[in-house]
Amino acid sequence: MSKLLLLTVGTGTAGPASNLTLGLIHTIQQIKPRAYWLIPSSSPDSLAIAQLVREAIPDSFMPWTEESPYPIIDDHDQLERSRAVVREVIRRVRKQLRTGERLLVNPTSGTKQMSGGATLAALDEQVGDIIFTVGQRQDGVVIAGQERLTAFDPALYFAERDLTLARDLFRAGSWKAAARVLEPHPAHQKQHALCLCRWEWSRLAYAEAARHAARFSEPIRAHLSELARSAENGGLAEVLIWDLLESADDFFGRGDSDTAAILAYKALEHGVRLRLLKTAGIAPPYPAESFAQFALSPGLRARLAPDSTDGKVRPGQRLLFQLLQALGDPMAAGYWRDQKLQDGLTERNQTAHEISPADPKTVGPLLARVRALCADHFEQRSGPARPSDF
Repeated sequence: MSKLLLLTVGTGTAGPASNLTLGLIHTIQQIKPRAYWLIPSSSPDSLAIAQLVREAIPDSFMPWTEESPYPIIDDHDQLERSRAVVREVIRRVRKQLRTGERLLVNPTSGTKQMSGGATLAALDEQVGDIIFTVGQRQDGVVIAGQERLTAFDPALYFAERDLTLARDLFRAGSWKAAARVLEPHPAHQKQHALCLCRWEWSRLAYAEAARHAARFSEPIRAHLSELARSAENGGLAEVLIWDLLESADDFFGRGDSDTAAILAYKALEHGVRLRLLKTAGIAPPYPAESFAQFALSPGLRARLAPDSTDGKVRPGQRLLFQLLQALGDPMAAGYWRDQKLQDGLTERNQTAHEISPADPKTVGPLLARVRALCADHFEQRSGPARPSDF
């Protein structure tokens, strides 16, 4: 496999067996790169060593610019400066990679700050191959002719780093972003599936959420599959109403009052539709003739005019409760007695059409009142707890 190689260049260490120049030459000869770049410091000794290496292996050496053959670390005692220079080199050299080619970074030579900075730069830029020149040492340098290469695979480092970041994102409710962070790491595919499950669950895509849940929890998969079937059947199921309310509480707890209010409204609307199904045996979309059998006031019957396009009646939530009241259903009585609930729903409708956020001081009580009304008329069903961490 063809390779590109970056090497830092130090100043050498005095001693009869120490020869930094030969060490760098032997390293390049062992790797046999298609092209290599030398990154010396501004020290005259460092530049002299780089020149000797370049002259020894001229064919694959790549100059940095027309003016300067090397990208130079101008302050070799500053780790952050070494890191910045090597990052810039990696970014530019990476553009020259061919299909299937690998970029290697060898940070062995140089001051401790140069080596540390180059290693950090490689990790920052997610270079998958960091190579160290090792062997028997004398005077602090590998003895010439004793060089051998050892590789550091940063995959575990990247996986641990990204798992920490993904966990923070997950806890904050940024499930899609957390999944994206974990996607490259095979060791974290269970957590990746969990993130995608929570994302799809949050947007009520129950079938997709169930598919992801199958990779980490059978109880959660089964619950989401039941929710998916209920949604496909028009959402007229108690389990779906309670899931919507749990989603509303979840978003409210994360500071998203707007989404919480929308979900509470949706839960209540599905609740009144379910009561109509149980009381009158009718389900949306309602054919105009569905209401012919009921003794309704002329005014209410006039408001139940069908849509001109398909002859179906699509009443809003408040009209549904008026219809339910006319049919004598007790849920309607509870709704009309609770003026604060009606006021909260009205405010939700107003903010939905305005450029302003929902007020948490209003949404909190609204969630509690919707939940209380539903608890009076529907058997409460809670599925497995939504994972809040991993």
